[in-house]
Amino acid sequence: MAKNIRNLVLFKLGWIACVFFAAAGEPLMATLAVGAVVAAPLYLAPVVVKEAMLLAAAAVIGMAWESLLVFAGIVSYPGYAASMPLAPYWIVAMWLLFATLLNKSLRWLHGRTVAAAVVGLIGGPLLAVLMGRGFGY
Repeated sequence: MAKNIRNLVLFKLGWIACVFFAAAGEPLMATLAVGAVVAAPLYLAPVVVKEAMLLAAAAVIGMAWESLLVFAGIVSYPGYAASMPLAPYWIVAMWLLFATLLNKSLRWLHGRTVAAAVVGLIGGPLLAVLMGRGFGY
């Protein structure tokens, strides 16, 4: 239980730091803050290579998805070059943060495909609404 709480606290600290620095126009600092937070679960992972592969997969999926949203004009990032068809690197770093939850705090969803789908379907939009951001960034 303590590991799950530590994992959630690190995630939230990384998320807050990333959003704060990105909003302040410091995307490199945002990404470095995420890197510092992601380093802990990576270092503590029982099999570092598997955890690194998970993080790499999350980065690739995050870059593809977020870039698709940017390219389609669904999402735009203030202060980010509108002519750039790729998502900003700091938002991809947030995907890495989320991936750190998969083998710790969200482990209870392993093997529960329906529960995972329901949590994903409801959890993300609900969190956005609770944060007062609606469905946009």
